[in-house]
Amino acid sequence: MPPALDLRSLVRSAGVKMILLGIGAFVVGGIALAIGLMTGFMLCIALPLLIASPFAVIWGFVQLVYPEVRFGHLGAGPQRAAAIQHAEAEARDPRAGYWRTQRGQLWLTPTWVLLFGGDDVVVVPRRDVLYVYPAIARGRRSTTASLKLRTRHGDFSCVHEEMEQEWFVRTIASAVPWAFVGYDPRLVSMPRPQLAYEVDQRMQRMLPPG
Repeated sequence: MPPALDLRSLVRSAGVKMILLGIGAFVVGGIALAIGLMTGFMLCIALPLLIASPFAVIWGFVQLVYPEVRFGHLGAGPQRAAAIQHAEAEARDPRAGYWRTQRGQLWLTPTWVLLFGGDDVVVVPRRDVLYVYPAIARGRRSTTASLKLRTRHGDFSCVHEEMEQEWFVRTIASAVPWAFVGYDPRLVSMPRPQLAYEVDQRMQRMLPPG
């Protein structure tokens, strides 16, 4: 049976992590700045950390105090509250698909796709998903793998382990068979109304005749 889901608590948890990350960045940046002033090295590390850390702390506090900020695409006021309540209720249904991954959790319900990993919280209606594709950002010392979702109301991303990437794409794609799947530069840059039109055509072809 899927565990109880509290979306606002997930966002608050992500906010706490962001605050701690910002504080950590400030401390490391301060140390790097002190070393840089004495030796002339590490200033290129210190300055970005010191600049970014206040923004991380502020964004973390916003999520902690006002978690609904992460769900603006679901509407406003009572409409958004009703959508959150409905998503949480469906996620607790024994018939909902639920998986725990190395970095988070995935729920697939009759109406919703719900992804949680680290500080990423993705809650989108299945019917709104237009395009699902993997993305990998490779740096000098690290690699970041993520799942990208283009929907009728916005673009979303959830970071996960690279070895989980194919599974994520395949699992979510099976729940939204009308959506485009796999990286394609044309689809990534396609205007949303045009992408939605093409997906609507695919959905029409999937409907039974008559």
